[in-house]
Amino acid sequence: MTSQPAILYLSYDGMTDPLGRSQVLPYLAGLAARGHAIELVSLDKPDALARDGARVAELSRAAGIAWTPLAYRSFPPIAAGWRNVAALRRAGAAIMRRMPVQLIHCRSDLAGIAGLALKRRCGLPLLYDMRALWPDERAEGGAWDQSKPLYRALLRHFKRRQRELVERADAIVVLADAARDLLPALGSRPTTIVETIPCCADFDHFTLPDPATRAARRAELGVGAAPLLLHLGSIGGNVMLGEMLDFLAVWRGHHPGAQILFLAPSGGDQIAAAAAARGLADAVILRSAGRETVPTWIGAADLGLLFVRPVPSKRAASPTKLAEMLAVGLPVVANAGIGDVAAILRDTGAGVVIDRFDPAAYDTAITTLAAMPTDPATIRDRARAHLDLDLGVERYDTLYRRLAPHPSRKPNIA
Repeated sequence: MTSQPAILYLSYDGMTDPLGRSQVLPYLAGLAARGHAIELVSLDKPDALARDGARVAELSRAAGIAWTPLAYRSFPPIAAGWRNVAALRRAGAAIMRRMPVQLIHCRSDLAGIAGLALKRRCGLPLLYDMRALWPDERAEGGAWDQSKPLYRALLRHFKRRQRELVERADAIVVLADAARDLLPALGSRPTTIVETIPCCADFDHFTLPDPATRAARRAELGVGAAPLLLHLGSIGGNVMLGEMLDFLAVWRGHHPGAQILFLAPSGGDQIAAAAAARGLADAVILRSAGRETVPTWIGAADLGLLFVRPVPSKRAASPTKLAEMLAVGLPVVANAGIGDVAAILRDTGAGVVIDRFDPAAYDTAITTLAAMPTDPATIRDRARAHLDLDLGVERYDTLYRRLAPHPSRKPNIA
């Protein structure tokens, strides 16, 4: 019997971070259940590792995943990034010296740089999980201020490195069909395998709200029967905080007393200041939550908002929050220009897409939404065809089996 391929998975994101818990471990657990041997290397922030490392190690062992956490460095800022990449490369090489590996799977550009170095040494196939247009996101989100020469140089450098990855990868995963059209300009070969795998949700974890739990959460928030909007996730970068609050103001014209819950890990002062400037201080609720309780908070809301600045890099994006909200059956109002979000909402009938940020557009969206059937069970069922974790696992499984060479082949790592 042919043994299953062993996979070296390199992640710049930590497994003790919310993103790792929601967008890496569930996929790898599903792939391990399908017979793949997974060697996972991630960069984890020391405080998060101290707090949650034992729990993640337990989850990994239970799923059959061999997890190697490395200490994520953040200082000095630029040099630390290169040290992190080097640490991923060294850890990957050490694993490949002690066991046969048939495929290198890299999540994002920085992990991809480490993976490409290993590919050059051993000749194994490389799966580049592109995760949108990372260098452009850094510049457009303000992290790399393009008025400064250093950050202009960084953008140019990492655009070149991204082109190398696109040119040399044996397969590329993009988050949205809209991203496929961007690859030829980045140097992809006609023979390169390209697969779209959006940010999916575990529909066994993100379930329809239980009426009693929903009532308890709403009582905890003190909203009573008032309509409740929801923003899920971090504030910053290209998240359009002011526009969401402006939408709330129009929403309150239709639904007096409506409030908005920001379920975010940080940014409370920024949210409170923006709300106060609009006279909405009493309409904003701030909470943070771990992965285990997020579904119950989503289930307390009546409508989700997904407002992201539609800069060019966002054509390749796939917000995790969309899958999570739709899995819980929550309708969503989102703006156009964000990956396949508009296509998914239109195909599923799970919400409304706006193409302008002004009161007239918000009013039209609210009126349209009121006339739509928004049964939670129907929203959830229709979303499954696009955003169910099992769909993502199946597509990765197909890629692994297509890319991995015969298991008798041993890489040459000196």
